Amino acid sequence: TKPKCTASMFGSQAHHVHRWEYGGRTTIGNLGAACGHDNRREGPGSAQWKTIVIRTGPDKGRVGWIDPTDPTRTPQVNNTLFPEVILRRIWARHHTAAPAPPPPDGATPTPPQRE
Repeated sequence: TKPKCTASMFGSQAHHVHRWEYGGRTTIGNLGAACGHDNRREGPGSAQWKTIVIRTGPDKGRVGWIDPTDPTRTPQVNNTLFPEVILRRIWARHHTAAPAPPPPDGATPTPPQRE
């Protein structure tokens, strides 16, 4: 569903990413979910939301919604009903190990010694 929408799958409609009226097929790779209100707000007009299937990154395979007022045209996904995704991303952002500093110029790093 569109970012920040709280409709569940039970309160949603099948949304064709490549629009049905333009030949979009009713296949799992072309469908997402949208509440009726948001499904009508997506379309070809310049003031309408756009949708794409995200091809790379952590959201690969999910439907990305592009806000018509976003100058960067960055697709966004809705994680409202997926708290585990939100928590996993927060955890990763705050608990990544800092890389080891490089050795001084000309120095060769020595492997740890076995005892």
